[in-house]
Amino acid sequence: SDEECGFLFHWLLYKDKKMIKTTKTSGSAFDVPQDIRYLSAKKTTEDGTVIHVSLLVAIDSIWTKKPVTLLEVVESKSMDTGMVSVNAEAMAEGIDATGHIAIYGIYFDTDSDNLKVESDSTLEEIGKLLSDRPSLKLLVVGHTDSQGGYDYNIGLSQRRAAAAVKALTQRFGIDATRLKPAGVGYLSPVATNDTADGRAQNRRVELVKN
Repeated sequence: SDEECGFLFHWLLYKDKKMIKTTKTSGSAFDVPQDIRYLSAKKTTEDGTVIHVSLLVAIDSIWTKKPVTLLEVVESKSMDTGMVSVNAEAMAEGIDATGHIAIYGIYFDTDSDNLKVESDSTLEEIGKLLSDRPSLKLLVVGHTDSQGGYDYNIGLSQRRAAAAVKALTQRFGIDATRLKPAGVGYLSPVATNDTADGRAQNRRVELVKN
């Protein structure tokens, strides 16, 4: 914009921040700025990291009489829930012990059955499990959190399970007769759906011995 933001904008946005001190004085370069310009931008990277950038540019009218800038960059990433993907050996041990295992390394786009590239390593481990155990047959069961309606989540979980099965058969050469997709929506939570952490734990794919 050709119009400056005005001093009130600067005061509201930065009044509680510690500004960089000038080298010649004990004052701040943003004590009494003039001709203020402000830019705010956001970008989402391929791995899901959201980058927020704010840039304040003004003329230091008291100390240096020169343009001054204040740049802030904030990166936000998905919450670390402490859940890790498991390898083929751990999957086999879990299935042998309980007949099923929860998989947290299969990722989808939001409200979609499109698999993310980050899922490849986990799908490869499932493929290895099935190759190492040629007689093993599995139900691939999709689970969601409770955001959205019942019918919607049942359909979404079914489509996601089918997408995982399709990837295993087409990309890793697993016989389709050994895998059956199913979706149960939010019918089988393992944590509360009242928190972001709990919902993240509920969004999963389970392998169930068939």
